[in-house]
Amino acid sequence: MRTFTGKLAIWLLGGATLLLTGLGVVCNDYSRRQDQSEYMALRKSLTHRLELTLPHGVWQLDEPYLRQLLDAELAWSAVEAIRIQGDAGLNLGRIRDGRAVRDMTPADQPPADDRLSFAITYLKQEQLAQATVYLSRESLRLKEQQRRLDLLLQVLLLDGGLWLLLRYALQRHLRQSLDQLQQQLEKALVQSAPEPAADNTGAISQEFAPLLDSARRLGEQRRLDLVTLQRADARAQEEKQRAQQAFQQLELAQQTLEESENLATLGRLGADVAHEINTPIGVTLSTASSLANTTHYLTESLNAGTIKKSEFLDYLAHTEESCQLLLSSAERAADLVHSFRQIAQDQTGETRRQFPLTAYLEEIVRNLKPQRESANLDIELHGELDVLMDSYPGALFQVVSQLLENATLHAFQAGQRGRIRLESALRDERHVRISISDSGCGIAPENLDRVFEPFFTTRGGQEHRGLGLYLANSKARQPLGGTLTVTSQPGQGSVFTLDIPCQAPF
Repeated sequence: MRTFTGKLAIWLLGGATLLLTGLGVVCNDYSRRQDQSEYMALRKSLTHRLELTLPHGVWQLDEPYLRQLLDAELAWSAVEAIRIQGDAGLNLGRIRDGRAVRDMTPADQPPADDRLSFAITYLKQEQLAQATVYLSRESLRLKEQQRRLDLLLQVLLLDGGLWLLLRYALQRHLRQSLDQLQQQLEKALVQSAPEPAADNTGAISQEFAPLLDSARRLGEQRRLDLVTLQRADARAQEEKQRAQQAFQQLELAQQTLEESENLATLGRLGADVAHEINTPIGVTLSTASSLANTTHYLTESLNAGTIKKSEFLDYLAHTEESCQLLLSSAERAADLVHSFRQIAQDQTGETRRQFPLTAYLEEIVRNLKPQRESANLDIELHGELDVLMDSYPGALFQVVSQLLENATLHAFQAGQRGRIRLESALRDERHVRISISDSGCGIAPENLDRVFEPFFTTRGGQEHRGLGLYLANSKARQPLGGTLTVTSQPGQGSVFTLDIPCQAPF
């Protein structure tokens, strides 16, 4: 309350001060114009008197008479000096020197800011001399300064009296009522339950009684609002904790499913590689077995001394052919093992390295050969000049393999022969575009916007969890730093487009 009453008193005092100051400025301006008008009137009167009195004294060259006239005019405080100069060698002047008046010398320079000059003529015909009156407005400035000081002193005195009066009035009539009102408000806010309050309005000014009643109701309403807000905040905190826990569980489940899907992909790849490696291993075993039998037969013939030159030459030719077949089969098996090991390392470690794009896509297609042969599909690979990538080959393998697997499972009916086209090209100097198109049945328009959602699948009853395209889209964004989009028309196949930078973001 003290702050409120103090501010109110300051505002009222400030308003009164501005009002008094404005009135004082107006009065001072009026007085200044009056003084200036009186100064000009006296100046004109001085000129008129000197023009009437000086000609006689100058004509008679009566210097005592002239001094007496000039001293009389110097009685006006605005006149600093008067000089008379004539053609007959007359040079007489009087100047104010402090409180005394003396004759002017040629070196005297009166401190004047206004100068009045006129000719002294005799009978308005003959010019006898030239009179110069040196005037100063210093007295006007001093008078104006004194008025300002008087105005300032009056304002300060009035402000002091008004301040005391306001403090007394506010203390007596306003502050006591506001203090009582504050006590009632604090009581209403502290009470935990509303109680019928005693009628104390008689002790407070009647004009504050409605305000006090409203303050009581407001305090009670704010108390109830505070209780409601606290309960709502507590419920919100509980809901927030449950939501955080559910989100953490969802993230954990999603991570588990992603790991499970990665391991499943790696398992299928291992099975495909094992199926593919059976051919070179089988050829190696059969060739080695045939070579061993031929060698055993030739050894028996050599021991019996019945060996022929033609038989030995046939053995050498057969051995050379077998060695070439063994070497090619071993190289094929080694290539498959190396490719599987590289892809497995990329899958499990998210390793970043440099690799040629087209060659890596060929490895992916080669490792998926058993799967496409069993599905009766042809995969065409088309690529421009090989691009050196600085990215994550494991993530790229997951995206491409998931897209190829999705086309194999969903684009064609069982046993239907189909074609999948895998194409890579430079989009610009820093980005490549990999598109996978099929000649299958296409995607229904109502499903086109949902294919990248987790757990969305059109074959829910056939052990498909709906995570393939979701994981492909996630890997395309992070860590490959690109985008995966799809376009499709029912009956005309689908096109998945992967746009990624040549150098993946760190």
